[in-house]
Amino acid sequence: MDKDEMKTLQMELQGLELEEVRLVQELDDLEKTWKQVAGDLGEAQAETETLEKQEQELQRETTVVEWQNQNLSDVLMSLDNRLQHAQSQLGQLITTNIFHMTFTICTEGPLGTINNFRLGSLPILSVSWSEISAAWGQTALLLLSLCRKIGLEFQRYQLVPFGNHSHLKCLADDSELPLFYYVGQTVCLDNKFDLAMVAFLDCLQQFQEQLEKGGLRLPYRVNVEKGQMEELGGTGACYSIRTFNNTEGLWTEALKRMLVNLKCSLHWGSLR
Repeated sequence: MDKDEMKTLQMELQGLELEEVRLVQELDDLEKTWKQVAGDLGEAQAETETLEKQEQELQRETTVVEWQNQNLSDVLMSLDNRLQHAQSQLGQLITTNIFHMTFTICTEGPLGTINNFRLGSLPILSVSWSEISAAWGQTALLLLSLCRKIGLEFQRYQLVPFGNHSHLKCLADDSELPLFYYVGQTVCLDNKFDLAMVAFLDCLQQFQEQLEKGGLRLPYRVNVEKGQMEELGGTGACYSIRTFNNTEGLWTEALKRMLVNLKCSLHWGSLR
């Protein structure tokens, strides 16, 4: 091998060595790049897993929120229905008169009635004392309600409605007058049942006087001193509200005329 060939081979060897160094460096750079890419890929995968978990959690939260919204919609619909029902009832109550709902007086037949309780009795149409007492309780409640509507406070008596055991309290001495008949009560001039009915007429007269001041005149006059209901006009007919020294028929007529006045008052109260 001559010198030229040797020189050429040495130069090729140096070139190959340089190429080897370059390739080793390039391989090292590639390894570094691979490690960087592998690290970035791991981070990306971890971030992807985190995002997937966040997405799943968001989906669960979205499902819960949608369920809550549906539930709230159902609640709001129910409340809206209840509100409409309440408004409808309120409208009915506004147009409904409480007096007409609570009290019904009928004076067309032989006996006057209030809330289907007969007030009075006749020889041919006997009524039990318990029913008459219940009718008195309703009558007392009506008169007291009407007086409260106009702010009237009775003088001399306090009216105490209590079903079939209603009574009046005398303001002078706190004694009580039973507005009901009980077994064993004496039938005499000063029996307490009669005194209670006359005291009731006293309260009714006070109420009628207030109505007359407003221009309303009721069909029958109350005469407390005589304990009577009296016809207006020229007939002069009068009917005692006492049971003593009276007939069932006349006593019942007095009660019926008293109910007529209260029926007119009931109509007046419903218009106020």
